[in-house]
Amino acid sequence: MNLHELIELYRVQLAQLQQLLAVAEDKKRELIASNNEEFANVLQREEQLMAAIRMAEQKRFTIISDTLRHFGIQYNARTGRKLSEILAGKTSADERQQLLELETETRTVVENISKINKQNMFLLTHLRKFYSETIAGIMALRHRQTLIDRKV
Repeated sequence: MNLHELIELYRVQLAQLQQLLAVAEDKKRELIASNNEEFANVLQREEQLMAAIRMAEQKRFTIISDTLRHFGIQYNARTGRKLSEILAGKTSADERQQLLELETETRTVVENISKINKQNMFLLTHLRKFYSETIAGIMALRHRQTLIDRKV
């Protein structure tokens, strides 16, 4: 049955998302350390992971569609209902529980990734601002204006 394949795919995706969380944390660490070479390596790892996650996500959507079609269920994604809720009564309690646990854990990891990505964006924004102000200060020195005068 497709449900077993879906549960296994959820496990694989959860592992990939946990790796992505680790990469986001590495990216944050490299941003703070201003280690450009290692930051580029982290970005490359992130791109590879994102490609694998995209492929798994496409496969997941296909399996979900097949599973819902197998059970004769019409699903509108806009309702926001969890798959475990939709399949209530159609699958065993153990399968629903596994699905619910995986869905919950996946949501938690995705929220953590989102939180770290927001922190990384904050760091990048301030890093760019610092660099531009430093360059502007250096350029001001050429015009006999000190960095302190420039800031005031």
